[in-house]
Amino acid sequence: LGGIIFPLLFVGGALGAATVQIIPGNVDAAMLAAMTSATYISLRKPILLLILILLLVENLQIPALLVGLGVGMLLERLLMAHLEVQGH
Repeated sequence: LGGIIFPLLFVGGALGAATVQIIPGNVDAAMLAAMTSATYISLRKPILLLILILLLVENLQIPALLVGLGVGMLLERLLMAHLEVQGH
């Protein structure tokens, strides 16, 4: 689990915290949403990700988790569509 998942969780959390410095809001929710998005784009396994986040995050906010998952799914589909257009 530590090879790819935990660095992505860390980077997502850092991006969420940085976003709150630019756009004021709830730090916990922003970090959770960004962690979920970053990890989903790499894993593409939403059930595994939800279980992992449920087990690891202490201050869990379900709406932020679901928003992060939705954003991750949207970004992953846009990225895959972009790569298909370019022929990769």
